[in-house]
Amino acid sequence: MKKAKVTELNTAIIHLGNSKRLQAIRQKALGKQNVQPQEKLKTESQDDLLTARNLIQQRLGEITRHYPAAKKNSFFKIRYGMTLDAIKKMSLAEIFQKLEINASLPEKISKLDYNGRPIHSGSEQTES
Repeated sequence: MKKAKVTELNTAIIHLGNSKRLQAIRQKALGKQNVQPQEKLKTESQDDLLTARNLIQQRLGEITRHYPAAKKNSFFKIRYGMTLDAIKKMSLAEIFQKLEINASLPEKISKLDYNGRPIHSGSEQTES
């Protein structure tokens, strides 16, 4: 009797070679995404950002606490003219003004959004 050889199967049916298209298809199939690394904030800025986020969450909690559970988002939108998600896309300075938070906000993080990314708005006007 002959013994059968067991060989390892290669997961890639087609040799990738230098094909960028095949590499992209394979990465997509494996669930890998090309994520652009964000600039890391300094630890002081991270602490300030965390403090600002806590203040915003606390204020949002105070506002929505009085609303019925099923109507929190719609009542918030009626009162402030935007959804909770839209608030978090604004700059921290705008959020503090909109939610009437009286704490001081450091200048270095005032133009960042809720998640710490810089805001790029085309609506900024220059003074002449």
